[in-house]
Amino acid sequence: MGEYATHNGQSIKIGTCENMYYLRYDQRHLVKAERGSVDVNNKTHVEGLRFRFPFPEEDALAPGTFGDCNKSVAVPGYTAPEGVDHYSVQFTNPKGYNLSVPCPEGHGPHPIHVHRNGWNGGVGISQQKLVGGQLWTVCECRTCGTKWRCDEESGQALAVALRSAADAETKRNSDTTAKWYHTIADRVLAGYAMKQPALQNA
Repeated sequence: MGEYATHNGQSIKIGTCENMYYLRYDQRHLVKAERGSVDVNNKTHVEGLRFRFPFPEEDALAPGTFGDCNKSVAVPGYTAPEGVDHYSVQFTNPKGYNLSVPCPEGHGPHPIHVHRNGWNGGVGISQQKLVGGQLWTVCECRTCGTKWRCDEESGQALAVALRSAADAETKRNSDTTAKWYHTIADRVLAGYAMKQPALQNA
């Protein structure tokens, strides 16, 4: 079910069900819920929502104007924790065959040998979710799409992995990319340090 709001007098799509694909948490105050849609400024509604992660290259974008709704960034060296239930992954053949296999990034036995060709990383950061007054980072398996939220301890480990990626980029003389990884790490940590602002009940 689509979720809509008004921004500067215009109707915009902000997400689908609990996923606010086109709205960052820090942009809530810029929109007003449309009838029948979730009110992102109502404290009884906002706790269960997932908001778009504040990727630094999107800082100038207004609510509703974000591109790829499934955007995520790979975190080199970071893996999904034990207990995350991965989805199956479907492979297709142009002759009409379909094959569903366990996600290669999941834990446990993999009865089919899988080769990675053009692999884009196992874990990505995709969203933020308000949990107990903190913005927990939501990660996803970039292979099968399953998502999980990182508690504060996992968020710290995520930031360490991001800073390690930044260090590797610095060694490659890619200071712009290194700075970008550090910015992502800072924003992950800021979510756990925040105190929930007072929200008005509608």
